[in-house]
Amino acid sequence: MLTQILANTISPIVLISGVGILLMVISNRITHVIDRTRQLALYLDKEEGTKLSTLQGEIKIMMQRAHILRISIISLCMSILSSSLLLICVLLEAFDDGVYHYAGSFLLIVSVVGIAIATAALLIDVVNSLRALKMDIEERVL
Repeated sequence: MLTQILANTISPIVLISGVGILLMVISNRITHVIDRTRQLALYLDKEEGTKLSTLQGEIKIMMQRAHILRISIISLCMSILSSSLLLICVLLEAFDDGVYHYAGSFLLIVSVVGIAIATAALLIDVVNSLRALKMDIEERVL
């Protein structure tokens, strides 16, 4: 019985570890977005003309990125929470064959949906990051 319990708890634990690594990556990205937005805001006070509109455009993209990354972080935290509750359900199911199986299935689906939302948001962030880079490069080349 103990080996079965250990075998059933491995998946939620691995899921929590994997999501934790993804959460760390997203946290690093949002930290960079915050730092870059503050840096652009400082430049905004000193510029005028065409460069001013470019800076405003870059800041707008950075704010969009921050919002998208926030959604990603919330989704990952939801995934970690549901995986943790799934772990509890697996342990409870080992002692009582009640509704824990259905609750565990639901929590697994919630966890995977959270990962999917976070991954989609990360892809959108990469696209927005490339848009900001394009604006910056076009400003420097012209």
